[in-house]
Amino acid sequence: MTRVAQGTQASPWMCHLMQAEQEGRIPPGAGPLYTRRVVPSLVPVARKDLVAAGMRRSSILSLYTPVTRSLLLPRPLADLPEKHGIDGLDRVFATGRGDDPGLFVHDIVSRARAHAAENPGAMIGGWAALGIHGLPYWADAAPVLLHSRRLSPSGPGRTASASRTPRRPVVRAWPKGVDPVFPDPVVPGLAVVPVEVAAAQCLAAVVGQRHTWFAAGVNGLSLAGIRAVQLIDALRQCTVLGIGELVEGCARRVDADTARRLTDMSDSGAQSPQETLLRLVVRDLLPDGYAWMSQVEVSWGPRRKDRTVLDLACPELKVGLYYDGGSHADRAQRTTDFVQVQELRDMGWETVRADWSLLHGDRGRYLTQVGNALTRAASHHGR
Repeated sequence: MTRVAQGTQASPWMCHLMQAEQEGRIPPGAGPLYTRRVVPSLVPVARKDLVAAGMRRSSILSLYTPVTRSLLLPRPLADLPEKHGIDGLDRVFATGRGDDPGLFVHDIVSRARAHAAENPGAMIGGWAALGIHGLPYWADAAPVLLHSRRLSPSGPGRTASASRTPRRPVVRAWPKGVDPVFPDPVVPGLAVVPVEVAAAQCLAAVVGQRHTWFAAGVNGLSLAGIRAVQLIDALRQCTVLGIGELVEGCARRVDADTARRLTDMSDSGAQSPQETLLRLVVRDLLPDGYAWMSQVEVSWGPRRKDRTVLDLACPELKVGLYYDGGSHADRAQRTTDFVQVQELRDMGWETVRADWSLLHGDRGRYLTQVGNALTRAASHHGR
């Protein structure tokens, strides 16, 4: 993944993240800013309030889209008519950063705020809670879970079924012994389950295959297991939740042995779901006695830019792996990548780069490339 070295000019996207952090819209986490959600500053507004403010119903229909029965959000920029008079850059910043909501249309934090406003006294749980706590992936394509002492349980537990009624929340009883926390910086009165409870709820949904996303197969692991490890890795970046807290929070929701097995497979250094997949794919390729390490920094000069961070590496054998996301298509980044590979080669490192197409569509070739790099490295080091 692309990283900003100290002393270099930040990209517009990194400037956006730093601005959002200054505004308090990035929840605290162990990982860098780009591993965490940016919660939106836009808050759903009631249709009746827009009418009371003098807005014509035709303008409301043109500029807003419903989130729930009575609450609206401004339409995405791409859907707005020309000359709508709303500054595009400010709107992009205001909508935050999450994932593709699919059939649910809006990000899950905005939907959670809207459902909570319509159901006073309820507490947000599950994927919506994790989104508010900072998880940037997978949550937006899930229904909002409300815990209530007043409302009757309703709504299907599986995302695929809930997506047929995207404006309705799933309602469940208030969990025993759970007190709410209030982590939303924009709506400070929003009651949310603690992060360890939300993590356990979502891990149970993944293990039970009630919530899924695309995951490529890995020998010896189920798809549910791969997703579960991806989730745990992401939580270790986007929150400050410890492994012990996660396992403890899983009590009565996920089998203890299953929780420990999955957490044992996790890694605190994976900074994207694809880096998790990369680690799982190559986990058994090293010779006995060696181990992969995440986020290994290598320097080749005194300047701050004379460095790189390998997504996965075996420092003893000097074999390093990168996963190249979409940002690596940028011309300047490609030049940086070429320089890194050459500098590492001069230092005796074997490096292998992978992108989506290689890791997913041509994995056999990728595994061969990594195996050849390990063989050359072992021969060079007399192993």
